[in-house]
Amino acid sequence: MGQGLPELELDPGSFLPVSVQLTEQLKGLIRRGVLATGTRLPSVRELAGFLRINRNTVVRAMADLERQGYIRTHHGKGMFVAAQLPDSDRAADLEALVEQTLRTAVDRGLDAEAIGLALLTARRGEHAAAPARLLFVECNGPALRRYKRNLEEALPAEVDVVRIDELQRRHADPGYLARYALVVTTFFHAEEVEALLAGDRTPVVALLFGSLVGGEPFGMHTLIGTALVLGGVMLAR
Repeated sequence: MGQGLPELELDPGSFLPVSVQLTEQLKGLIRRGVLATGTRLPSVRELAGFLRINRNTVVRAMADLERQGYIRTHHGKGMFVAAQLPDSDRAADLEALVEQTLRTAVDRGLDAEAIGLALLTARRGEHAAAPARLLFVECNGPALRRYKRNLEEALPAEVDVVRIDELQRRHADPGYLARYALVVTTFFHAEEVEALLAGDRTPVVALLFGSLVGGEPFGMHTLIGTALVLGGVMLAR
């Protein structure tokens, strides 16, 4: 890849948004020292060209990395790996905790998906937490109501729904998206919604709702996988 950046493996067919894949892979390269502090990264345009992905997807990934303290933007010069990285011990502790939790779950006969659901809906605090709030985005009113019912039956979460055209009007309203742990949409609208919310910190998850399996939307495991990948960020909100 250009400018000495190691090869990145992005799967556009994955349920995990490409921006999340890019964020996590670059974060891993930085943590392992493959991308040393002070390394200049390719521009948004260059990365989009190298990876053959939408520029807004790269913008979102870079915004997440900068918000988390892994890179810094110097106007007129470009994007660089931060001189002082987030607490690497804390990141290592988180990864070790996830591995230990999954091993314990398997030893006790628990399903890994149940652990993922717990991560998705957990919030910090000593007392029982209120259910997480999700925002589901689609273009069809009747479909929105059906998906809301399916999601709320499958997850211990409160689901609000909004049409894409309404989201275009409301997403910039102060505090509108801050109340949601995730923005969820169908696979077919993923790129449109991700581009619309580029620069916002709320994760976007794409699900394939082409059929129902046991009354549960096919692709529900995507929420669980995203919870595991973004667990450190989501639990810190």
